[in-house]
Amino acid sequence: MSLSALPYELLVNHLLPSLSLSSLLALTCTSKDFATKCSDPILWKRKLETDFNYYPGDETARTSGFKLIYKEIHRPKVFVWGSYHALDDKGNIHVWGTLNGNVRVFESPQDDPWFAERGSTATSPTLLDPPTRFVSSSCGRTHSAALDFEHRVWIFTRWGRPNLLTFTGTLERPPRRHPKIEILQIDCGFDQLSRLSFTPLVHSKTIKPFILAFLLTHRITKIQHL
Repeated sequence: MSLSALPYELLVNHLLPSLSLSSLLALTCTSKDFATKCSDPILWKRKLETDFNYYPGDETARTSGFKLIYKEIHRPKVFVWGSYHALDDKGNIHVWGTLNGNVRVFESPQDDPWFAERGSTATSPTLLDPPTRFVSSSCGRTHSAALDFEHRVWIFTRWGRPNLLTFTGTLERPPRRHPKIEILQIDCGFDQLSRLSFTPLVHSKTIKPFILAFLLTHRITKIQHL
């Protein structure tokens, strides 16, 4: 028995959805009959379920358009407001968008490949090369922060100028003497940075321009545009 002789429901509901995308597209080109079968909405609904664990239409009256949904999910597009940060398995940071959300579009630097100025924009995912590698990162509206493998906190107000946090007290009253604190977790708010240490205390700081006097600035010497 040939494949075309099998019952329509068996093909569309069970056999065709199990094929890889390349095999399914190749089968579509063999005949008008298979082109019709391979365009059946039920087939693409099954493909969404098996390939992406996505179950469309179960709670709605949708009966078509599943092929278009599959196409969009298969090649997703990312739209971001402000900036986006991604951390890979090697501890590298990839960035795109505009880091400082307070910088207006017409004020953003137009030619700043090293991201040395506030408001510089990465129009595509860009790999930074800071002087260390990171285990976690967080992003606020005016800044981002990252925690490296030595439990040190780095603050980015410009992607090309990461700042190493070098003190542990408040700006109003820095501690005269303090034990070494091991930072376990960081989180950025609108214009704040919270850090969770080994002790059960949460420290929070507001990121403002004057805080940079307490930071050690490093220059990034390599940036890879992907």
